Amino acid sequence: AYSIYTFANVFTDTGILGLYVGTGAEMAGELAHVLVDEIGRLADTIEPLEVARAKAQLRAQMLFGLESMSARAEHLAATTLMFGEPVPHTHLVERIEAVTEDDVARIARTITAQKAAISAIGPGSGLDALGPLAALAA
Repeated sequence: AYSIYTFANVFTDTGILGLYVGTGAEMAGELAHVLVDEIGRLADTIEPLEVARAKAQLRAQMLFGLESMSARAEHLAATTLMFGEPVPHTHLVERIEAVTEDDVARIARTITAQKAAISAIGPGSGLDALGPLAALAA
């Protein structure tokens, strides 16, 4: 793969966990198998160090994002819309710190139990090799 990343869009009642992969048709089959294996391992192999790193990244991203006054105002507006009242960033940091490996595993099991939506862009050759991924959408 020449590019791979994940993203999350979280809303009050739903959300999207996305996985983007860019590769050539010649690597599509191998990549499909690797992705299916990794997605299958999500809920089974939650390492404490991984959770600690994720929490540190999320905390830093949130706090660095509040450096400007406009970002702080946006944060207060967004939390008011989501929670019905402004939520101080210190409260969100406490909530992040309270997340456990079991919490992550539980959410991962919930997410991986859902049917996936898959889209592919390209010339069409090699798309048959994505069969293992198609099973996630079935």
